Amino acid sequence: MEKIDKEMETKEMEMETMEMKYRIRRVREDLTGDPLAAARLVKAACDENWTEVEKLLAAGADPRICRWGDAYGVESALYMALSGKQFALAAKLYDAGDRLDDLVSETELPLPWEVLDFLAAEMRRGRNYFHDGSKTLSECCRCSAFEQIEKLLPEAGREELDKSIAPTVRAWIRYSGRNDVYPAILEDLLARGARLSGAGKAELLADIGTRFGSCPAVMHPGKEKVERMVRLIEKA
Repeated sequence: MEKIDKEMETKEMEMETMEMKYRIRRVREDLTGDPLAAARLVKAACDENWTEVEKLLAAGADPRICRWGDAYGVESALYMALSGKQFALAAKLYDAGDRLDDLVSETELPLPWEVLDFLAAEMRRGRNYFHDGSKTLSECCRCSAFEQIEKLLPEAGREELDKSIAPTVRAWIRYSGRNDVYPAILEDLLARGARLSGAGKAELLADIGTRFGSCPAVMHPGKEKVERMVRLIEKA
């Protein structure tokens, strides 16, 4: 019986690891916290297991490290807590550094009016749930913090410039139907000396091919826009 229980536990852990691999992303490489604990926290929030979120948060899990999502968008534990109207827990996640600074994907539901009321009241107390001033340039490129990007670009070193290319392209892939600013950011990065390895170029070009190769016309940004981005990547 004990052997069967151990085998079941092992299988459950394998399934959890697979789900985290395909659905939970590590988005803050600059943070040193435990990514597994962070992933479990995000998953618990997505499962609306608020007791587990509280437990992991109290144990030191960093909600900034991971996001739940795919090529079409990402969601934070804070977003999930607010969607579930768990306002006391949302405040704790805010205190732990979590923010709503990722663009909302087309697949996500709008936040209820009670959430907007809560956020407005918090902002009157000086608690801005939409801004994180601690992010690096590459992280700002990932989450499309345009004003912060503009401020950080002039001071960025070569390594950080290089690291910012891929997040910019992947943000464009996720939100290409919304904004033309991503190619301009990429052009600025290249003008400042940012470059990709051959493998890095191949990976991004493959991502674009996967996303738009058989994309329905209504979701396609247009041939010219895709070709422009491809040319910029090849130039990098």
